[in-house]
Amino acid sequence: MMTIDELRADAMLKEKNFGDNPVIELKNYQDLQYYGPAFIGSKNQEFSMVYDTGSEWFWIPNKGCNGCPNKNAFEAASSDTFVDTGVNQELVYGQGHVTGNIGTDMIGIGKDDAAQMRFVLVDFAEDISGQKADGIAGLTPTTTLGGDLMVEKLAGEGIINANEFTVFIGKAGFDKSWIEFGKNIDDQTDVKFLNLEPLTPQDDLTYWSTPYTSLQAGDETLNLATKMTIWDTGTSLIGAKPDDVVTMAQALAKGKEIGQIPEGFLASLCDRVDDTPPLIFNFNGHEVKIEPKEFVLRSSGYC
Repeated sequence: MMTIDELRADAMLKEKNFGDNPVIELKNYQDLQYYGPAFIGSKNQEFSMVYDTGSEWFWIPNKGCNGCPNKNAFEAASSDTFVDTGVNQELVYGQGHVTGNIGTDMIGIGKDDAAQMRFVLVDFAEDISGQKADGIAGLTPTTTLGGDLMVEKLAGEGIINANEFTVFIGKAGFDKSWIEFGKNIDDQTDVKFLNLEPLTPQDDLTYWSTPYTSLQAGDETLNLATKMTIWDTGTSLIGAKPDDVVTMAQALAKGKEIGQIPEGFLASLCDRVDDTPPLIFNFNGHEVKIEPKEFVLRSSGYC
């Protein structure tokens, strides 16, 4: 078993062949947020978007938005193709929420690659001040709130050759991050450490999901109630149901008392981050080892 850093040192990814597929290079903010451009309206106004596999709606800030993180806002009056439906929609995230009217307009991943879509034109936002992007482009496989599925729309208009996309999240300073729209014609299977695991909606889940075979904290195998993983490009956190989070925290604390700190995280006394064991996910025999430096923060003697 090799860690992510060891894999990078052991082999370099070959230059990927995207063919004719549209590709967006994503900016990497401290390995926490990844975002890239989208174009809206008849004037192709550009916005930076989190391409989020954990939510379904596409939203951008309206002019005069209260609480939106950036000054860039949609000039609806300047777009000849914009229609305001007059229907209000609230979107709630793990942290923060936004609200605004549903509109329709041309939304594209390039200035010439646009499809007509419904989206939320946000007038009010709360608790998203840390977001670096202007808005969010939801990429869930199914819809529960009535949002248009962006990739499905692009495929239906013939802008991309399949209702598929591929995301690569790179490490800052090592790799580029990107999202490719369309059928993946080059899956890099000749790179020895790459493993392909299908992500599909499972049962009542509306997220890209895959089951794991086992999960360990160091040498200890964890028996969690949840046996599925959700792959969410819109967050940098490892999360689970409350009881499972406590089980994980107790194993990672190695017998030390754990408690909840004001930010809502569980913590225990520690001298060094490296004293925490790694998390090891097993997917059908393929192990993914996450070192503590990737998911543990140390502050005032607590981890």
